[in-house]
Amino acid sequence: MSRAVDLFVTYRFLKLLTTPFEDQDAYKLGIIDEKGNRIRVPKSTKPAVDEKMQNLNVLATHGYEIKGIGASVKIGVGVIGIVAKKKKMMRMANLGMQRSYMKAIKNQISPEEKNKLGNEVELPGLKNAESQVAIPMLFNNELIGVLSVESEKVNIFNNSDELLIGILANQTANALQNAKLYQLEQKRKLELNNAYSELEKLNNTLEKKVDERTKELVDLSQKLAKYFSPQVYQSIFSGKLDVKIQTKRKPLTVFFSDLEGFTELTERLEPEVLTEILTQYLTEMSNIAIKWGGTIDKFIGDALLVLFGDPNSNGNKEDAIACVSMAIEMLEKLKILRNFWRDKGISKPLNARIGIHTGVCTVGNFGSEDRLDYTIIGNGVNLASRIETSAEANKILL
Repeated sequence: MSRAVDLFVTYRFLKLLTTPFEDQDAYKLGIIDEKGNRIRVPKSTKPAVDEKMQNLNVLATHGYEIKGIGASVKIGVGVIGIVAKKKKMMRMANLGMQRSYMKAIKNQISPEEKNKLGNEVELPGLKNAESQVAIPMLFNNELIGVLSVESEKVNIFNNSDELLIGILANQTANALQNAKLYQLEQKRKLELNNAYSELEKLNNTLEKKVDERTKELVDLSQKLAKYFSPQVYQSIFSGKLDVKIQTKRKPLTVFFSDLEGFTELTERLEPEVLTEILTQYLTEMSNIAIKWGGTIDKFIGDALLVLFGDPNSNGNKEDAIACVSMAIEMLEKLKILRNFWRDKGISKPLNARIGIHTGVCTVGNFGSEDRLDYTIIGNGVNLASRIETSAEANKILL
């Protein structure tokens, strides 16, 4: 090859190598001729070296009449195969004699083998090639493929040609290795994108489930709150009050009240009307108790038990004053309710008796291991109850 042709081939080949890669693998087979116009630079996704390292596969060609896509060269067979196996350059000067030898060998092949060979894809190349230089394309001593240069002239290649072709082989190996790394990077990027998408879906699903579960818990807690006074409810859910049997003795102000004449009223009114009146009364009284910081212990029919000093306390004196203030406001509210009930047809007025006592009581969780009740017991509670029964209608007895 002339130096001008050398430079032209180098230019054409390197230009093809710098073409942007699109899903190329690193293992490929390349063949060019001495004119520089038959350059085979595969652009494919299938490797030229199979996974078992037994064959070189043609993935794409350039310039040949026979494309030869899918043709296979067994490693260790033929010039290209031997170069691939030994990883060393070979230069052939008279390929015509070899073709005559191979033709004689093929004539000895059985018909079954001929049919098998007939089904194989023909390897592209110059039909009358006389000279050939094949150089392994290596990267870190790993076989990438084989670069083969053919000519129809006998013994046309010299040391300078080998040097130039060797440069092309090295450049090709580097380019194809970069293509492999690029493909690997794209593959990993795709895997990461897929993993991110899956993670995002899982996160959205998890957030949705958490939101649904949170809503369920909020709804449940709101329902449970109706069975406790606000102070007890907050103490339980904040962790200040353990859900176990535990009690303590401390000074408390205890409030008792009931409606005079309510028992007689239950015998005259329909259950629906009676329930409406009682619900309205206890709702108004509860709101007042909560306003003044009282802990509603329980409802006993129309009776109401409220305590001051646990679980929250402002001091014995302040708790007692708050309890009396609450009782006064309750009587004022009951007066308004009596007028309302009278308009509804309840002719007999409902009057409240109220008893208040401050003393030492036992307060906490009472009951069994399976069911607890936050309440108070002791002489102070009993005394407050007796004071309430001795009180006059719409009066507060301390």
